[in-house]
Amino acid sequence: MANISEAAGYMELVGDWSPKDVEKLNRVAADVWPNGAYNIEGVRFEAGYRTSRFDAYGRWSFRNNLENLGDWTLNGENADKAEVEALFGAMKEKNLSVKVEYTDYEGGNRLLQECSGELTSDGTTLRYNEQSYVDLEFTWDNIPEPDDYLFDELVNETMLSLALPIDKKQAVEDWLWNNTAPYDTIEPESEKHNNLLIAIA
Repeated sequence: MANISEAAGYMELVGDWSPKDVEKLNRVAADVWPNGAYNIEGVRFEAGYRTSRFDAYGRWSFRNNLENLGDWTLNGENADKAEVEALFGAMKEKNLSVKVEYTDYEGGNRLLQECSGELTSDGTTLRYNEQSYVDLEFTWDNIPEPDDYLFDELVNETMLSLALPIDKKQAVEDWLWNNTAPYDTIEPESEKHNNLLIAIA
């Protein structure tokens, strides 16, 4: 999906969450957050545990989801407004929050970040307060496993476009791994094209 980021990380309860408060959050996370194209899945805080793993899609970036999560939670499909409002009220009254730490990846824009922030409530909505983000180096080593196939595609396209014999494949792989990044292409007569030919000669 173009311009859809893939995020994965953890949420952590901050503050004195009662079992009833946690159950409200679990129901909202199960009933509302997974719906739609830009969803958050897997959030469930088990008894005695204050962290939960999650996976999600983002529109351009997962940060956009978090910034709109309050409105989506209150007005989303399957939302029980009374329960959502009760959750928001408890979070404000007891100063409860949810820490969010995740890695976000969107290949088309070469977005690869580690981010953290906190979900708080003023009693009427959720607010996402970003605390940090770090741009990670956009390399073959760092991209998520589902896009590993991109490297094989680049190797095969390069071998075909240059009409190279199979015994050059390992040298091509080594050079591409160290000198290109995901979504790169090797254009004819480009600097990378010429450097590759020199390296494998």
